[in-house]
Amino acid sequence: MKLVLVASLFVVFSLVLLNPLAFTARAQTSGQPASTIVLKSYSGQDTTGVGDFDHGYIAFYDYAIPPYKMGTLPSGAVAYEMPSTYYDVLLNPLEYIQNPSGQEVLNPFYYQSVRFAINYIVDRSYFVNDVLYGYGIPSLTLYGGEYEMLTTSNVTAKFSNITYNPSYANETIYKTLTAHGYKYINGQWYYPNGQPVVIYVFVRTDTTVRSTYASFLIGQLKNLGFQVQPISGDLHKQIIDVYSMVPNETAWNVLIEAWGGTYGFYDWGLPASLYGAAFGNLPASDAYGTAWGLGVNTTNIQEPELTQELNIIDNLSLRLAFSEFTSEQQYYELINTINYYGIVSAIRIGLGMSLIPIFVNSNMVTGLVPNYIEGLVTPFSFLNAMTPTGTLTIGVRHLAMGSMNPVAGFTDAYSVATAASVFLPIIYYIPGNGFPVPVDFTYKLVALSPVANITVPTSALMYNATSMKVQYVPPNTTAKVAVIVNFAPLLQNGRFVDGQPITLADLIEQYLIAANASLSSNSPIYDSTAAAVYGPSLQQIVGFEILNSTSLEIWSTAWWFNPEYAALSTVGDFIILGYAEPGGGMMPWPLYAAMAYVVAHGEAAWSSGAATSEHVDWLNLVNPTDVGNVLKALQLYNSTGYIPEGLLEVQDLSGVQLVNTTFAHESYADAINYINTYGNAVIGEGPYMLVAYQPGQYAKLVKNPYFNVPVPSILASAPMLYSVHATLPPLGMVPAGGSISATVYGTPDGTNVTTPQSGVFVIAQFVTPEGDVVAQENLTSGADGSVSIPVPASLSPGSYYLVLWAYTPVNILLDPVKVPITVTPMVTTTTTSTTPVTTTTTSTTPVTTTTTSTTPVTTTTSTTTTTSTTPVTTTTSKPVTISTTLIVGIVVVVIVIIAAVALLARRK
Repeated sequence: MKLVLVASLFVVFSLVLLNPLAFTARAQTSGQPASTIVLKSYSGQDTTGVGDFDHGYIAFYDYAIPPYKMGTLPSGAVAYEMPSTYYDVLLNPLEYIQNPSGQEVLNPFYYQSVRFAINYIVDRSYFVNDVLYGYGIPSLTLYGGEYEMLTTSNVTAKFSNITYNPSYANETIYKTLTAHGYKYINGQWYYPNGQPVVIYVFVRTDTTVRSTYASFLIGQLKNLGFQVQPISGDLHKQIIDVYSMVPNETAWNVLIEAWGGTYGFYDWGLPASLYGAAFGNLPASDAYGTAWGLGVNTTNIQEPELTQELNIIDNLSLRLAFSEFTSEQQYYELINTINYYGIVSAIRIGLGMSLIPIFVNSNMVTGLVPNYIEGLVTPFSFLNAMTPTGTLTIGVRHLAMGSMNPVAGFTDAYSVATAASVFLPIIYYIPGNGFPVPVDFTYKLVALSPVANITVPTSALMYNATSMKVQYVPPNTTAKVAVIVNFAPLLQNGRFVDGQPITLADLIEQYLIAANASLSSNSPIYDSTAAAVYGPSLQQIVGFEILNSTSLEIWSTAWWFNPEYAALSTVGDFIILGYAEPGGGMMPWPLYAAMAYVVAHGEAAWSSGAATSEHVDWLNLVNPTDVGNVLKALQLYNSTGYIPEGLLEVQDLSGVQLVNTTFAHESYADAINYINTYGNAVIGEGPYMLVAYQPGQYAKLVKNPYFNVPVPSILASAPMLYSVHATLPPLGMVPAGGSISATVYGTPDGTNVTTPQSGVFVIAQFVTPEGDVVAQENLTSGADGSVSIPVPASLSPGSYYLVLWAYTPVNILLDPVKVPITVTPMVTTTTTSTTPVTTTTTSTTPVTTTTTSTTPVTTTTSTTTTTSTTPVTTTTSKPVTISTTLIVGIVVVVIVIIAAVALLARRK
């Protein structure tokens, strides 16, 4: 996965997984567990939230504010740095847009060369140093801090000439626009018809970082000769006016985006979903998807070259989605090529990952566990928290800026955080590296093969998308993965917050609702967004069988080179609902049935896009109207003891009874009672329950009295932040064959204690000014944190960049240090001799970044760990050759979520 790195990386990782004590967990302090959590909304008024934190009214304000705006911090304040928000500049690539008056006007960003030139004015250094005040990682791609920054480093090195260079941007834009009839007069751009060119920049005035940076970017655009008109709005307006509109029918050219939940492990889904059109997250179309997934093909008003590039991206993304690769090497070649074309297509221009800290008053709460994917507001952080009184009050920017429903709600970071502790994730992520672990089940990987040669028995069941019924698996069906999953830890130790027991019926009904909504286009509950999000993953589930009251066997075609990942991905593909709610979670089957009734009868829609087109509510389980409709559906079904058809089909075919009429009545009655008592329908199985929700004011959560599920201790381990400090000679001059001294330091997140660290992996790359990685050293820090970096004797004299990366298997937040060095000729020792001295010349050859990774096969019935070592080439000097042959007649609109690992990014 990374360079020739250290073969012990995943050996160590395996040992850590098997021995949770290997983690350094934060010591608990005195106090009471947090039995009540109050989320106080400040409705975007950051100054008020910061003021309340400074005065000790809230334990922390859960929105990263630049430190200079934090005022006088209270006594006991500690900082938690996390890769919380990724920022990019989004450019509209269509030939024309509509201005605010409704007139069609040409769009300069139609031209790829103009879009790419914006790379030279965004000034990533300014963004990180001046806007984020140094708390950030500049990034050309969508990766910011995770391991893939290293695996794609050869690709990004090819673009090392991208720096802040307005003159180059101006020259490029001038050549392109004048060649297409635009006029540049007295420093101003004019359309071919003589009217001034106006660029419409959507500005999020409700966020400090984006509004600050927007002022800078607008100034840069003006300096290039464009008139600029800001379009102000918040996230809600952004969703409606940008993401829910065909890009040529609305007034925006430029948008500064922010995303939460983008950090990950094996994070192929991030560039696949945000660089490609197939995933419904791009303002452009290709053979695989339409702009924003709205069903309108825009290829006739975008450059043909762009369409070809997007086809390549989506072609490769689908190969990843459907496991059409047979080795780790192939996987990383595909990732690198997707990133290459994502950069050159220049629709999303990367800025960087914010590490602006969240400040916490340690006098009001201790024991919080920062998670690099989810931040501080997680069920496991709350379970570990200790407070003086048992009540934890947290300030939040918003309670929600979208809807809460498990199919196509939870699209914004705020609603995800509000409801996070109401659900127990099926799969969650190690805080410091994002690797998935099972939370409430055990499993045994029965078989794994890169080719589909695992026979699926005909006694297994599957959902038939055409008939919309459950049936037996056809003969000769084969799979790549077979896994037995035992949900006993959850089913025997947990209940839903309404008091109902959790059974296999709840898991299977979630699968059936997801399949119905995303695979069956004739279903009354079908939704194109659900199809894009869940469809491909569900298509890879080729069968399941009930083994007993707590266990299923699941067969899938989703192969992966990491056995543990393959098993967890299969489970996550089966229990898939939750959209961006991390690791999924469950609701009781009667609630799924009631929500489906509401959608099927046109009272609400699963997704924002469907709600807009159908002129109905976006189903929201805290909206009084929608809650009322759900309640009526529950009451109707209770009156007849209704059991969903799919569950009845499963019972009939398997011979296993999941639900009877008596149990159905009890389940409906409990859900009805919960809604009547608390006024919301967010019924989960997590450690907390939502007992009050006042939009724009507060949400109150209390401990779920039925929650006794044991959770892995590994999820309560705080990450360590590493940095590398190199000591260079004057002018950075080092001889070939010499060495450079460096020291690795570490700081436990949430503390101010920094000490030298031993056993940290250090990757040292020597990069030419042209961006070629010509040499690399893979090292480990010594007892005092010291590292001696050999300068390869083969390096020719000249200028290079030394790029340093530091991490351990369980602490990966890569913020590479890049320093200029000058390599001088090798120092040689000469002796007096009558024989002429022979000079040896060294040659430098390009370096291919490879990795040797060893990953664990973890089962629930054995402590034996099987490891495999495979060297992997992560990049080539040119992108791999891709076949762009498309399947005629099939337009695949997809976004793949391997729910165990590839989270959907959440808009902020």
